[in-house]
Amino acid sequence: VDSDDWIDAEYLEYLINNAQDSDSDIARCGTIMEFSKKSETRPLPKKNNRTELLADFRLTGVVWGGIFLKSLFIKHSIKFPVDIKNNEDKFVVFQLEYYAKKITILDECLYHYDQTRETAFHNNISMDSVEDQFEVARRLVKVVENGASIDRQDKLINTIKLNSKLILIISRNLRNAKLYRSVFPETNKKVFSSFMSLEWKIACWLCSNHLAWLYFLWQDKWILIKKIFCFVLKF
Repeated sequence: VDSDDWIDAEYLEYLINNAQDSDSDIARCGTIMEFSKKSETRPLPKKNNRTELLADFRLTGVVWGGIFLKSLFIKHSIKFPVDIKNNEDKFVVFQLEYYAKKITILDECLYHYDQTRETAFHNNISMDSVEDQFEVARRLVKVVENGASIDRQDKLINTIKLNSKLILIISRNLRNAKLYRSVFPETNKKVFSSFMSLEWKIACWLCSNHLAWLYFLWQDKWILIKKIFCFVLKF
């Protein structure tokens, strides 16, 4: 549990009981996003198979919101990397879910994630953290390539790479279409061979084809509309 977050009173009991009842190596629950004036429940998505689960950052991106069988860490020598300061959760959780025999995703949202603190990761994304994302992607690709063959493996690998550089499109502070195209350049022609949502596929395709400005324009449409409205009012 992160220092500024909190959990429901029945959090551990509910996760443990469900893991035991279903004979699962991992049990995960949804999150309640705690904003200054409201709360939003974010249940975890249910996936049809393991490959789709591994491709979804919501299920592999964080270590909180779940319990993991200790033997998974020991058997597969899974450790938090000391040379990576950001995205280390994804490096660990992806491997745990890759090797787990069974995973249970609960409907309940029992973890409260504080969205008001200034130190939250989403408020402090830097190029260093982006570089860490690239490195985590490289290592996870090796895990998949060296592991047992799984359904749609190539599509999963492509998604891992694309997800790692998506921040260079969706973050207004880090927009860098040129860098996006240079990182994992082999993915630029395989955007639609991924598990990403249609919106992100379109965004990545535009950026890969030197049309990122169209996505940025759409992304900033409300800011643009406001500026045009203010300009018109002057007359």
